[in-house]
Formats: sequence, C-alpha cells, structure tokens
Amino acid sequence: MLFRSQLTNVSEVDQYVPNLKWSPGASGAASSASLSIRGIGQVDFTTTADPGVAMHLDGVYLARVTGSALDLVDIERVEVLRGPQGTLFGRNTAGGAVNVITTKPTGEFEGKVALSGGLYTGDDRSKFQGKASLDVPLTDDLAAKVSVLRKYSEGWGRNVASGRGEGLAEDDDVAARLALLYQPSETFEVYFTADRSSRNGTVIPHAALFGPQGQGDPRQVRLSVDTQDKMDVTGFALTANLSLRDLTLRSITGYRKQHGGFGQDFDGTDMPIVDQFMALQHKQFTQEFHALGSAFDARLDWLLGLFYFEEDAGFHQDFVFLGGPPIVNVTRNATRSKASLDRKSTRLNSSHPYRS
Repeated sequence: MLFRSQLTNVSEVDQYVPNLKWSPGASGAASSASLSIRGIGQVDFTTTADPGVAMHLDGVYLARVTGSALDLVDIERVEVLRGPQGTLFGRNTAGGAVNVITTKPTGEFEGKVALSGGLYTGDDRSKFQGKASLDVPLTDDLAAKVSVLRKYSEGWGRNVASGRGEGLAEDDDVAARLALLYQPSETFEVYFTADRSSRNGTVIPHAALFGPQGQGDPRQVRLSVDTQDKMDVTGFALTANLSLRDLTLRSITGYRKQHGGFGQDFDGTDMPIVDQFMALQHKQFTQEFHALGSAFDARLDWLLGLFYFEEDAGFHQDFVFLGGPPIVNVTRNATRSKASLDRKSTRLNSSHPYRS
C-alpha cells in the first residue's frame, strides 16, 4: 500500500486515512509532524508542549512534534488508532496514536532500488529521489538490512528580494537505517535498529500580508529574510521478545536525539514586519517492559507493563516585530516520568470480548 501509493513521508499518510490531519504546525518546518485526529491535536512545536496525538516508531515514543515527520524508508506499515489510547500507549494520546512499523530483515540475500526525478515545467530546476535497501544474512540466526534515501529538489520558486535567489520549498535530505534481527529460536527474538536523517532545505513561504506576492510571477516572492529548515535526527531502538506457553515478555529500549533550526517570514513581504527564527535541541530515553498472556482456556487476555521516560530539551526563539530588536524566548526543560499499566480482556463467548 505504501509503495503503490508513492508515499515518501509519514506526513502524506493523511491523504488516505479519514479523520487524520497532518500539518507542520506553527513552525512551518517540513520535518515537523503536527498530527490531529478528529480535530484533537497540538500545533505548538516548542519543547515544552506535548503532542495531542502520540507517534511511535517501532514501539518507541517520539516525544516532540519536531523531527517526527519521518521519511518512509523501508516502512512495513503505518497504524492509526483513533480516540484516547492512554491505557496501552500512555502519555499524550488524547486524540489517538500513530504507529510506524519498519520492515524487518528477511534473512535472504536480496535488495531493491527505486529512483524518480524530473524537471519543473518551464524552468531548469530539478528534483530527484532515490531509495535503496539491501538484506544480508549474516549467520543462521542473525540477519541485517541496510536502507538509504536521498531526496533533492531545487524548489519551485525564488525569493528575489534576498539577492541570492534563494529557492522555495527546497529539499536536500539524506536518511539511512540499519536493522539487525537475531532469532536463535522460535520463542526468542532481538530486533535492533539505528536510524539517521539530515534535512537542509527551505520552507513554503506565507502568503503576503498585503500587495502582490512577487513581480507578477507566481514562482517569485519578496521576503525580507531567507527561510530556513534544518534538522538532524538520530535514533536507536532495541526490542526483545520471549514467548513462553501462555506468556510473552517484551522489553523496548529507545534513545533519540535531534537538533536543528528553522525560520519564517510570517508577513510574506520584503519589509521586516513579523519574522521568526528558532533553534532547538532534544534528547530522550525510554524503557518499557511488557508481560502479556492468556488464561482460562484463552477466555482471559491480560497485559501488565512498566514505562520510564526521560528527556532533556532546549529551545531558542528570536521574534522580530516591525524591524525592532528581537524578542528572545529561551526555554530549557527536563522531564522524568514513570507509569504502569494493566489491561484485561474477558471473552463472554467466543466472539464478544469484554475489556477493562
């Protein structure tokens, strides 16, 4: 489905999922994923604002809106769960949850490549995207998968006021992922992933507050500042599963960090009326333990869990109004949280479960 639909980023999934809406939020950055389900979400992108719809990558919670617009490199599926999901997914799931599941190594020697490109009509600006993945069996019990993505676009317009002819909606992205799957038996599995993405582009400008957008050419704008959209994201995840007769034990360990900066000309003119520049850094660590099983001839399904979350983040914002000195907003926050969960599902008959 993801490949046939030619989706390249998780931000495009809302084209196929009712009630799901993606936007870059107030940041305007393409690397931000402000998700809402049935109108419940969060547009604030600062490190002190939590999302209203939680996003998970291979079971690891992504705490911030920024850096969560993931390029779809070897993604198996994207799950969208509507409505509050606090019982199973914990914090910040008032609107729902979005789970991105990556493709595991197959254990066979195989690979695939997908390339696309083109030129914008009536111009010499080009765009290119390439994806490649390679599966390699290392031993009888250990398999690896390496995936890479390169996305480049010169944009569809120019800022003629900057003097440098800066492009609009430019892309210069690189992403890579390494996956290792260790399966010494049918009951035990360890899955490790490491991902890295780097974006260096520009954002789509705001409409002009007044006057024409450009000089009669829809591909030209006159902005007082150049737009910016830069983000580097690194992540690691380790999942271990042990299946016994009526019991499954699971551990999910995750670490992610990001840093970047972005800026916008909110008035869309060549006068310094409302301009904004931001820089942020964020790192997080999560640990989950699950125990799940069934009893009484599978009439009772149960789940117990423990969750630990730790983050450290910083945010710097310069807001320029009417050409005056910048209004500076600097925040620094550290969060530690712990939680436990339990869920029971009792089948009154073979087809109608009762959950509590």
